[in-house]
Amino acid sequence: MAEFSLLEKLTDEQRQEFDALEAAAPDLERRARAAMAALTEEEKAAEAAAKAEPDSEQRERNELRSKAKLGDFLLAALHGRPVAGPSAEYAQSVGVLDGIPVAMFGNAPARREVRADMVSPSPGSNEGVNLAPIFPAIFARALLPRLGVALPQVGSGSYATMTIDTSLTAGSKAKGAAQESTPATLATRSTTAHRVAARLSIAVEDIAVIGTDSFQPMLQENLGLALSNQLDALGISGDPTVTASDPEGLFPQLAAPANAPTTVVDFDGFVAWMAGALDGGPWAERMSDIKGVVNKDTLQLSERTFQSSASYKGEMSAAAYLDARTGGGFMSSSRMPATASTIASTILYRSGTSGLDGVNAMQTATCPVWANLSIDDIYSDSASGIRHFTIAALIGDVLINHADAYQRADLKIA
Repeated sequence: MAEFSLLEKLTDEQRQEFDALEAAAPDLERRARAAMAALTEEEKAAEAAAKAEPDSEQRERNELRSKAKLGDFLLAALHGRPVAGPSAEYAQSVGVLDGIPVAMFGNAPARREVRADMVSPSPGSNEGVNLAPIFPAIFARALLPRLGVALPQVGSGSYATMTIDTSLTAGSKAKGAAQESTPATLATRSTTAHRVAARLSIAVEDIAVIGTDSFQPMLQENLGLALSNQLDALGISGDPTVTASDPEGLFPQLAAPANAPTTVVDFDGFVAWMAGALDGGPWAERMSDIKGVVNKDTLQLSERTFQSSASYKGEMSAAAYLDARTGGGFMSSSRMPATASTIASTILYRSGTSGLDGVNAMQTATCPVWANLSIDDIYSDSASGIRHFTIAALIGDVLINHADAYQRADLKIA
């Protein structure tokens, strides 16, 4: 009765206000949830930005890197003096006191000036030419990182890794019974530096035609690609027993199969080859945990090997099947050894411990690269106007930290 008496005392204006509040009430919860969701998204964005944002030291280093020029290092070496300016500050910030920081050959901000109307005189002629961008040589994609080989940069001295190679034992025990202790053993592997060099010779007249602004990125791209190509090739197949100066690569360290195959591999043979690397964990629980690397001859055979020899319409080739089952883990590389007679060697890599999206990936093997590149021999043939730029990098042996992650297998392909 009291409620009705209060309602009767409301004015028309108060009734309209209550009606408006009642009409808006169903949306209040939705608006509150929307506001909370928006706030959550903002917090997530802010958190992601904070993680992506480099610290002040890294920002300063990135700024110095954008100002550093490869040409500064080359000119300093040419005149026999230390590098100066932003290039010197950048070298000091990354701890390189002599030579060129490796990062100068990495994914640095592009400095090449590309203009449609860039005109330079051609050698021996007064005619102008429209110079298109200079294209670098093409090399095969790097294989080492795809096989779980870490490439840390080393400042100076030798390099070593240490791995716990004895697993603990565990078991159920009766009340009061003691657990046996497992002696811990550590395996240490070390390497010293091996020099890898790339050399570019160019006439001063050609530098004038190209322009110094274009010469620097050309030198950076071609020498950088040549070095990275050779570093990767040596990291896979380098064999000091064949060439004494080579670092020891991954493949020569893998044990050869006890028996050579005697039957040409067919569809089932290709599947058995890769499925044979499954161990149920910790290294390979399923086919997608395996990467198989072969040479081009083996890949060509797998592409024309089908489930049925009579007809292959509607059927998958062995290559297509393995590629699908491994999520792109079946590949060929020019780094792999050539076919010996009819036998082709392969590498199987069990990548099951690589972590989620590569985060906290297990370093199953390590190949150190020293952090500076040296310049050598830029004075020869100066009387002829020829400049030689020899850039030397230092690479270590591939140190296999977990041998169970790798397996060598041979296939008869003819």
